This record gives sequence, C-alpha cells and structure tokens, in this order.
Amino acid sequence: IEYEITWNNGNATVKLTTNSKYTLEYSKDDKEYIEGTTVNGLKHGDAIYARLTNGTYAGEAIKINIRDEEKPKVVINKGTVTTKSIEIMAKGTDNESGLIKENGYTYYISNVNGEIEGVAGKNGTGIYVFDNLDQNTEYTIRVEVEDVAGNKGETEVKIKTEMIPGAEEGIKRETKWNSDGIVEISLTTETDFEILYSRDREMWLTYLDT
Repeated sequence: IEYEITWNNGNATVKLTTNSKYTLEYSKDDKEYIEGTTVNGLKHGDAIYARLTNGTYAGEAIKINIRDEEKPKVVINKGTVTTKSIEIMAKGTDNESGLIKENGYTYYISNVNGEIEGVAGKNGTGIYVFDNLDQNTEYTIRVEVEDVAGNKGETEVKIKTEMIPGAEEGIKRETKWNSDGIVEISLTTETDFEILYSRDREMWLTYLDT
C-alpha cells in the first residue's frame, strides 16, 4: 500500500493506492473498515488504518499518522513610520494545518543596540505598532507565526524611524519690514511636523500662520 497526504484549509486528505489485485479498505479506529481509496476531512494528530482484503480475509493493516511538520511562512510589510513609532503588517501562511486563530502572531523588536530582548506583543491580526521609539534609529523587527501543529516560522526586517529635520532645512522663512521698523516673520514647512518658536530658547510656543 502506498499513500499520499495533501492539505487544504487545515484539512488533510489521504489517497491510497496499491499495485496488488486486492481491495483497499480503511478505518479510523482499526475496528470498522470501509472499502475506499480516499479519506477526507482529517486533522493534524489524526490517524487512519489501511489494509488489503479479498472480501473474506484481510491482511495486516498499516497506520498512517496525519502530521503537519512544515513551518509556516510570514512576510512583513512596512506601514506608517514616524519619529517614535513603526507600524508593520505581517501576513502568515500555512498550507497544511493552518495558523492558530488566537495570538498566532508574536512580535519582537530590538533595543537601540540592535539586540532583541523579550516579546513586544501578540495578536491574531498581523498588524502591530511599536511605539516609544527613538528617532532616526534603525530597529530589527521579528515576527513569529505559529500553526495548529505547533510549528513556528519567523522573519526579520530592519526599519528606521524618521528624524525631525532641523529648522535650517525644514522651515522656510519670510521677513517683512514695515515703516515703523518692525519686522514680521512668516514661517512655513512642507513637512508633517508643527512649528514651534521661542524668544529665549526656553519657552516654546506653537506657531500659527495667521
């Protein structure tokens, strides 16, 4: 007896074949046997038994264990990145037993020295935001996914946080003098950051372009 196991959406199918003249039959409990060559709807951890029969007598059965031993795969896409946060969108795939539904994604991020320490978080969506980060710093991000069989796969990417530009390159200035010798300064920026101004470099106020 030869057999092939295929998977579809977490379900396994066993296809039985033989080169002998005898009839194939299978059982899920090694007690009640059914004539047939295809067994559907099996899960990781299940087992079936297969044997040959001439209708009166049967040969010794073989046990076929349904096991998913393949690691799931995961791809990481970069989402919104700011000076203090990184959003990622991970997509895990498993063509055998399937990913676990609850907390199937585990997220890790390195410290500023590039060392990954503990778990940053878990969920079942694949979308995660790492926050309270340092600006202009490259972080190593790892995502681990787990399937129903307990196999784990992981992928790492490096993503750098943004940096707030200096005033010289980030702020455009326009000055106008009136007849009383008073200067009016207009400030604009093409960045997504707000402009702060100060007269003494101690107290900073939000600039409103009016």
